Amino acid sequence: MNLPMTPIPYDAAMGTLVTDADLDLLALRGRWFAWAAQSSREWLAFCKSDVGLPGFAPCDWMAAAYLDNPQLFDRAKVNASLVSEWA
Repeated sequence: MNLPMTPIPYDAAMGTLVTDADLDLLALRGRWFAWAAQSSREWLAFCKSDVGLPGFAPCDWMAAAYLDNPQLFDRAKVNASLVSEWA
């Protein structure tokens, strides 16, 4: 079975860190947004205390945004393969 895969580069996600203020605004948008914001608080706390970042990279959020609104993203069809090489 061939499934499409759309990787979102980590560097792109790191350029858009989600902070406390972002989660506060998200929570104001309604019940499900509030749930998503509350569910993200522990991950944000971990990133701030253990990783030393002011926020977290929304890698999964970008993938969800793409599924919801793909015209927001530039994309190219390419052939790719995964190769495991051991030294």
